[in-house]
Amino acid sequence: MTNKKPTDDKQLADLLATGKIDEAKKIMESIINTDLTEEQKGEVYTNLAMAAMNAETVANNKYEAMLDNAINTIKSLDKKIETVETDDKISQVKKQLDQM
Repeated sequence: MTNKKPTDDKQLADLLATGKIDEAKKIMESIINTDLTEEQKGEVYTNLAMAAMNAETVANNKYEAMLDNAINTIKSLDKKIETVETDDKISQVKKQLDQM
């Protein structure tokens, strides 16, 4: 391709994956605004689609990890609440027994 460097695809994917949308947009614009043959245009659009899918995968993986962390935190809190409730019930039973 005319003005496209071999590193553009990887650089573009890396920028999208790290959320640097403005920088990625500049690279995409520079690639798209060059004089390209139909074959080159097809290659560019395919590469852009792949980069977008890769960025979406990275975002989904980060979101899934965040959700897993939140679920684990909630499970931990549930166990702590259950322990406190059990301790409170035991304390109440002991008080009742002491009053007998």
